[in-house]
Amino acid sequence: MSVAGVLVIDSDELRRQQIKAVLEFIDCEAIYWGDSSQCAALMETANQPQALLLGRCSSWDEVATLCRTV
Repeated sequence: MSVAGVLVIDSDELRRQQIKAVLEFIDCEAIYWGDSSQCAALMETANQPQALLLGRCSSWDEVATLCRTV
């Protein structure tokens, strides 16, 4: 769907794309094993869009949920 030549992505699709971008950056296998160093690594690279998307790892459960979503 496009409006005035601008592609409009529904929020669910946008969320899926964001999740995929995050999963390219983090190690989901480490998360399954409870390795919180992945969160620390994201926070140290806060200039990365993926880290910002994760809200600087304010909720570790959210990160694990991202890993299970895709």
